[in-house]
Amino acid sequence: MKYFIVGIDPGLNTAVVLLSLDGKLIDSMVEKNSGEERVISFISSHGTASLIASDVSPPPKFVVKISSILNVPIFYPLKSMSKAEKDSFAIKTKDPHIKDAYAAAMKAYNTFSNKLRQIDKKKKEEAELYKHNFLRGKRLHDLAKTNKNKRRFKKTR
Repeated sequence: MKYFIVGIDPGLNTAVVLLSLDGKLIDSMVEKNSGEERVISFISSHGTASLIASDVSPPPKFVVKISSILNVPIFYPLKSMSKAEKDSFAIKTKDPHIKDAYAAAMKAYNTFSNKLRQIDKKKKEEAELYKHNFLRGKRLHDLAKTNKNKRRFKKTR
């Protein structure tokens, strides 16, 4: 299963950016008059969203609705990101909507990147699942206990 962080910049032109849980760009789209169904379809066609990110505070209603439909937590900054802050996340595109969506996703990734790298070191085989659940607000200690119990009670032949 593929997990990722979704950056969304809604408006007349809606942009969506998907970042791997390692901070790498997976895919992006920008469409004029793109509705919820199209955005959800694009996201779902690539796997499972771990976190939805917005570059403004509070997040737009469109972002809240997508988050609610997909049952995914929202990350947004305490104060809206400035143009200079967004420009600091270098991406090779001229589309300002993709830049904003990418900046939102990267800000979310950078906020959690230290913990995500720690998970990579400790949980090599199941790192993606652990990172996904961490971003969704689950405690790593609880996940480790649940996983240990599953292994203990596996049926043997």
